[in-house]
Amino acid sequence: MRKRLERLVSRTLCFFVVGMFVTLTAGFQSVAVADPVPTPDPGITDKTIVVIPNHAKYKVVGVPGTHKAPFGSGDGCPLQSTVKSFWPVSTVITLKKGFTLPPGAHNLRVQLSIDNDAEIFINGTSIGVVTHGFCPLVDEFLIISPDPLLLVGPNVLKVVATDLGGESFIDLRVLVDLP
Repeated sequence: MRKRLERLVSRTLCFFVVGMFVTLTAGFQSVAVADPVPTPDPGITDKTIVVIPNHAKYKVVGVPGTHKAPFGSGDGCPLQSTVKSFWPVSTVITLKKGFTLPPGAHNLRVQLSIDNDAEIFINGTSIGVVTHGFCPLVDEFLIISPDPLLLVGPNVLKVVATDLGGESFIDLRVLVDLP
């Protein structure tokens, strides 16, 4: 059984609420692990991040308490200059964010910039897979969540991103319509 180590990081997530922007800051869990990605263990509270390149030995690296998006590494693509948190190439990273929706919230959209691949989940259900091979563009991909997956109250967004080498990059925003 593979060891599971996670780290709690912070990330700003923007929601578009008809006519206004609401910016929420809350904890993101960030995991960089070799495939397959383990199921997160909510009981882990240590402040570490696991950086495991493909086919490498496990190595735990201590990091500061918060990270800001976007995540990435390299300097060959225009969006790389916006990177705020390091994401090593040839690794998998999982971003997990809890958020609360009021009654009547609908039409949740995830706009995503990624190099290379990502799978997006709402409340544990996959809502889309994105495969991309070159420099990412701002909001290049749009994934729409089926309304029945949205819950009144607490919800969880999870993104599992895979970098295949060269450069890495991920950034996203979530938009939702309110009544």
